[in-house]
Amino acid sequence: MPAAPPPSLPPCSAGAGMPRGTSAPPTPAALLSARPSPRRRRSSRPTPSRPQPSSRRTPVPSPRTPRPDPLRESVQWTRDPPPTQASAHSPGTPPPARSGSTGRSRGGRVGGPRRRFRRIRGAAWVSSTCQQPSQLRKMDARFPGPAHASPEGVVNMKRFLRIVTVALGVAASGPLPVVAQEGSGWPTVGTFSIVGYDPDTGEVGVAVQSRVFSVGNGVIWGEAGVGVVATQAIVDVSYGPQALELLREGYTPADAVREILARDPDPDPERWTKQGRQFSIMNAQGAVATHTGPRASDWAGHRVGEHCSAQGNILAGPAVVDDMVTAFESTEGHLSLRLQAALEAGQAAGGDTRGMQSAAMLIVQEDGGVWLNNDVVLRLQVDDHEEPIAELRRLVEIAAERRERRRGR
Repeated sequence: MPAAPPPSLPPCSAGAGMPRGTSAPPTPAALLSARPSPRRRRSSRPTPSRPQPSSRRTPVPSPRTPRPDPLRESVQWTRDPPPTQASAHSPGTPPPARSGSTGRSRGGRVGGPRRRFRRIRGAAWVSSTCQQPSQLRKMDARFPGPAHASPEGVVNMKRFLRIVTVALGVAASGPLPVVAQEGSGWPTVGTFSIVGYDPDTGEVGVAVQSRVFSVGNGVIWGEAGVGVVATQAIVDVSYGPQALELLREGYTPADAVREILARDPDPDPERWTKQGRQFSIMNAQGAVATHTGPRASDWAGHRVGEHCSAQGNILAGPAVVDDMVTAFESTEGHLSLRLQAALEAGQAAGGDTRGMQSAAMLIVQEDGGVWLNNDVVLRLQVDDHEEPIAELRRLVEIAAERRERRRGR
């Protein structure tokens, strides 16, 4: 007869029927669930089925203790800070690759975390709160830029940007006229000059000083046997050649002044108005006529003396031209010394209110110059100097010494 099945036992909880203090043996299902899953071997190339993380994890520096380095102590990490020893193996994240110079990290990059750390360290900026080495402080002082994020570097960079912005704005606006910097509406040459004649020698000359570069070019004109001209304020350079041409044709200085003003078409009355012209004409016999336009920059005016005329604009006052005439009339010696004394007196009375920069002098006489067929007795120019009148005095005295040596031969 068939064997009877074994009697079924009632279900019981774990450990039932066993001595106290002992545990029940694990079931096969529990053993299977507790068994660790086999670890897959990482591939150097990502598989299509496995999505890649959006950003790489910041690698851990080498556990080897480096030597003290002020730059390394002040590294500013550009991403999340490196995980500490306690958080390096957080649950649910794979362990980082082992450090080493020949290790291989995710994505097949050679170099490992140590090389990555060196790159981050090399690209990091020095913290503004750390003590910078002396080399970096010197660099911040010499090159005011953001090479090191120190407070001094940031302030210098802001100042540098402001300067560059202003410079670009000025450059974009184009070159400004001389008087546009002084607040006037018209470009002008603030100048004081004097024309003079020596009846003993027949020499005629002109001298000028101004707060512009190379004032002698375009302001003073002369021709032996004809006369000299000074044109200034809101300058029309053509006044110089026109005046000499009219004197050659037999015009008196006064008639030449009226003719030149009548010929002026005033092509730009807003910026170069003829109402702001100032010029003086003296012929070879010492007759002189001067004109100062009503719109020449204050103070502007002239004074005619004996064999001379002094004129100027943007001056300290009428004492400038008055003292120039007095100095010319009271000084003895060569015409160059008298013209020089007039410039010095005008500067002593206040001169050009903007200061000094250049000066020039021209004296002409038929066959009065050095060498053959030379009508230029003296032509001196100081184009750019802190003390142009003093420098012109030095040149005038050198010319006087050479003239005396030639006479003694």
